[in-house]
Amino acid sequence: MRRFGSLFGVCVLSFSLAACGGGTSDNTLATGIGGSSTGNSRTSTPPVDPVPTPGVPRQDGTATGMSDRELAFASDLFEILNGYRTNNGRSALQWEAPITAVAQGHTRYQQDIGQLTHAGPPPCTNAGVCLAERLTAGSVAYLSAAENVGHSGRTAAEAIEIWIASPLHNENLLATEWTHVGIGFREGTGGAPSMPGPWWTVVLIRK
Repeated sequence: MRRFGSLFGVCVLSFSLAACGGGTSDNTLATGIGGSSTGNSRTSTPPVDPVPTPGVPRQDGTATGMSDRELAFASDLFEILNGYRTNNGRSALQWEAPITAVAQGHTRYQQDIGQLTHAGPPPCTNAGVCLAERLTAGSVAYLSAAENVGHSGRTAAEAIEIWIASPLHNENLLATEWTHVGIGFREGTGGAPSMPGPWWTVVLIRK
């Protein structure tokens, strides 16, 4: 059964590719330095508290700013994402703590303002530029990068199911160019009580 949550666009950053598109799942593709992102978030009934999947090995949480519980959810999504990629003939991605720190920082920012966005933090308002700035600030070297963000999805399985159901988000997840990934996760209400979480961010990198 498909579970509905909130999505905001798809952000892809590349020095050679430029395209944009939209659809019924509030998808927007923003590419290139100076690209832009538009779209509307979609809210849903606040989910119950998520429960970590037991037995999933924790990934490296060094300097990611994540609690053990947050790392458990991120690790679960990492395992599910790699399983999904390998089942579809793609290579598994490598977890990287600095990318995860960038993803977690942006997840916290979205929670704080109560809004799904690829822009920010201020003063940056351009999605493609903001992703580049966040990666640079996090000392992440890359050739190209993409970002999926989402709100709700009680578990990692539900969160990835929502992205899979959205063609552009799914395209990001399965793109063959990616080599590394970082995953952010936050629970709870931020700046908007009507959006209590969970909040998810996946940053995909080609090195």
